[in-house]
Amino acid sequence: MEIVDILAKYSRSAKPAPDPSAPLLPPIDQSNNHMLPLLPSTPRHVKSKPSKAKVAVVPHYFTRSPRPPPGYGGMEASMYDAHAASKIPQYEATIRTMEQEVHQVMAEHNLVNTMKGKHIVFPHNGFEHRVVGYAAANAALTDSTTKLTAELNEALAKVADLMATNQALVHTMKRQDDRQKEHESQVRGKLRNSIVTLEDKAGGVDINADRRTIEHLTREVQELMAYRVAHDKVRLLFTSVCVLVPPLVPLCTGITE
Repeated sequence: MEIVDILAKYSRSAKPAPDPSAPLLPPIDQSNNHMLPLLPSTPRHVKSKPSKAKVAVVPHYFTRSPRPPPGYGGMEASMYDAHAASKIPQYEATIRTMEQEVHQVMAEHNLVNTMKGKHIVFPHNGFEHRVVGYAAANAALTDSTTKLTAELNEALAKVADLMATNQALVHTMKRQDDRQKEHESQVRGKLRNSIVTLEDKAGGVDINADRRTIEHLTREVQELMAYRVAHDKVRLLFTSVCVLVPPLVPLCTGITE
């Protein structure tokens, strides 16, 4: 309601005649505002360029109220007078000054951030070199791992072959033992038959002496058979080793002979 009363007051009062010698703008009170002299040199819609130079002081008459059209009066005159008497131009100048200062501070911060980014380039380049070195080391380790894996697969294949050969040798030795036991049983049977035949033919001869001789001969025959079996096992084992290890062929040949 105060603004309406002011507008009504000025509309009822007679407008004084303009004095051509008087200035169009009243002087602005700058006693309580230290930022008013710092006014922007460009419009608000134009982006100010950051500069470290000191802002030039603009005279106070730069901030002006709207220019009244010729032959104004009534309500319009009251509005123009109220605008000139108020502190709106001063506030607008203060706002523009603060906006310019904010732009300057933002420009300084952007400059500082740019310099920091340039300083960060050097450790970033070093990090890239380290990453390249790590990648090369990783490639070398991958190649060595591939080679070791291939060698391990070959060794496992050789071990599998050796296990198969060992199983074959075990079966061969088992069959040899079975044949040897069968042969020994046959020899014992023949010896028993021979002893029985000799006892029947002896008649009144000293059969105990013949029995002792036969038992002695039987023990010797059994020892010889055991020695032969052991010799055959050793020869078979060396033969299998010579087959698996070719450099030992001359030594195995001498042993088997």
